[in-house]
Amino acid sequence: MAENVNYRKVTMSGMVWKFLEQLGSKLIAFILSVVLARLLFPEDYGVIALTSIFITICDTFVSSGFTTSLIQKKDADELDYSSVFYTSMAIALVLYAILFFTAPYIAVWLETPLLCDVLRVLGLRLPIGAFGSVQQAYATKNYMFKKFFLSSIIGFLIAGGVGIVMAYNGFGVWALVAHDLIGVIINKVTLYITTKWRPHLCYSWKRTKSLFNYGWKILATSLFDTLCVEANSLVIGKKYSSEDLAYSSKGSSMPKLIGQFAVNPIRFVLMPVLSNKQGEKNILHTISSCVQACAYLMFPVMCGLAIVSPTLVPLLYTSKWNDSIVFMQLMCVYYAIAPLTSVNAILIQAKGKSSLYLITNVIARIVGLILLFITMQFGVFWVVFSQVLTILIQYLIVAVPNGKLYGYSIWKQFKDMLPYVLLTAFMGVVVYTFNFLTIHPYLILFLQVLTGVIIYVALSIVLKLPAFTYLLNTIKSLFKRNKKTETVESVEEN
Repeated sequence: MAENVNYRKVTMSGMVWKFLEQLGSKLIAFILSVVLARLLFPEDYGVIALTSIFITICDTFVSSGFTTSLIQKKDADELDYSSVFYTSMAIALVLYAILFFTAPYIAVWLETPLLCDVLRVLGLRLPIGAFGSVQQAYATKNYMFKKFFLSSIIGFLIAGGVGIVMAYNGFGVWALVAHDLIGVIINKVTLYITTKWRPHLCYSWKRTKSLFNYGWKILATSLFDTLCVEANSLVIGKKYSSEDLAYSSKGSSMPKLIGQFAVNPIRFVLMPVLSNKQGEKNILHTISSCVQACAYLMFPVMCGLAIVSPTLVPLLYTSKWNDSIVFMQLMCVYYAIAPLTSVNAILIQAKGKSSLYLITNVIARIVGLILLFITMQFGVFWVVFSQVLTILIQYLIVAVPNGKLYGYSIWKQFKDMLPYVLLTAFMGVVVYTFNFLTIHPYLILFLQVLTGVIIYVALSIVLKLPAFTYLLNTIKSLFKRNKKTETVESVEEN
């Protein structure tokens, strides 16, 4: 397949479909989060945030390593896919059993009795996720990005409806549990049906071992990465309180929601494309375009969100969530940098340099743990601030090797991003001045958003910024290609 693929079209088409999936699913998720936050209380979210620490760590064993190996392996066949499917299911079931039997002790340690039952129920995500992990790898490797769009939208709609009904009827934390679990079930089942890939009755330990030889480094990196990230939540939940954890989690939820618009399309599309086109001369142009697109889209959005958050949070979630404002502002900085870190990490993986990927991430995370150890003595604000410093350091560390691997140094990346940094700074200063107006806060919010968009888009056109032109031309070409495809299909039917 790789020999006959126009990779630039595949990359941008895949990113558009992944973006549409993210736009649809995250828009639905955002609306649901607003409704649920108004119906529920911080303590409900605190229990879920604590539970998610352990489930996320276990889920890393299932979702990382093997699936990345399948995507990276150019000649993966049915034996590879089936072997990984059965291995992933076995690992998931073992991990769920461990969670089930240790749940009472975890609940006692964190002084949250309800955590035991919630952990046992929500832990079912592990075998359910393993059931659909190979379908996800298969769809990604074969550029079937429309499938993700369908499975995500259906899952969010059904799960969201159930969650809202339960929250309205007073189920509290269990509304969040049902929302999360049903969403995963619908998503994986829909993907299982639409991809039409089925596990065969075959297994090869030799193939599993071969995939593991590459994937264990990715797994180790992802696991270490997850442990370091979740360590922040664990410190807040254990040293301070579950409500503090709820505020910090809620503060990060909206920046994270928006940040995934950039991170997920890159992760799902760029990896298989670069793995198949390592010898092509225009690879540097593709990488540069992705970096500029991330900077062009994420910098102004995160800057704007940080500025309007004092007005936006009480409007959306009510004043009971005002303590989350400062955390939202910090995490806006985090998720402005995160997509750039993901691009550079994927570049290393696409070259098959899993050892290098492991080393760079371990170094970055050790620095992060040191910062966490230092800041945890001074309060929740500084714990979250350490995450921002960590992602910045991680970006610098993972970007360095790509200077040699691709000829795309940090200096070249900075030069690519500089126009968007300056434009964002100008827009941010103008938007911030509206805070000094003595009119209704909601009118100020409206004027800030409208002015910010007009300034950014207008100057993009006037200055003819490469990322704006590139994205605009890509969207136009995709619409033209879709119309052409529809015409051809119509003629063939007649």
